[in-house]
Amino acid sequence: MERKSIPLTFFLLLTVIILVPTFVLAINSLMEGYKLLPQTTITINAWKDCKRVTNASRNVTYFVPTASAPEWAAFQAHLPPDVSTSACGGCTPDCAGKECGDDGCGGSCGTCTNWPETCNGGTYQCDCLETCGGLPYYHCGTVGACDCGGCTAGNFCCQPSPNYAGLCKPDSYNCPPLQQ
Repeated sequence: MERKSIPLTFFLLLTVIILVPTFVLAINSLMEGYKLLPQTTITINAWKDCKRVTNASRNVTYFVPTASAPEWAAFQAHLPPDVSTSACGGCTPDCAGKECGDDGCGGSCGTCTNWPETCNGGTYQCDCLETCGGLPYYHCGTVGACDCGGCTAGNFCCQPSPNYAGLCKPDSYNCPPLQQ
């Protein structure tokens, strides 16, 4: 019996040795939050909101929650008495070649104003990809400022409403009349 307890004890000790550093190292990350030691300043860039967080206390350590945007916002709205925040600075908005979307500093490069164009997050250009379904030769017609194109031979554009892209249908399809 004595012999069986040694492997079990070794296994438990090995498990503790492996897991403890994992839990200790998890702090000071976006998904776990940050430890703010007394009389220190740390930079936290969480949820498109970069702040320098300063703890002026001589002996109190604070936990800064950042696992979600609401947690991070609530912490900033209700700072402990010895804690202050300031903008990170050094962030230069980047809107080169962008019509819309995020500027990289929490601001905007613009919005799409020609209905129903939307901001394409991959190109940061206002386009009709979402309105027209993104599938060539499947969606067709004109919706606001968006020209969704035409159909291939043997098909026609069935667009029962000017507010939605039409669908390419075979010539034999009975399309409902256009509703204004």
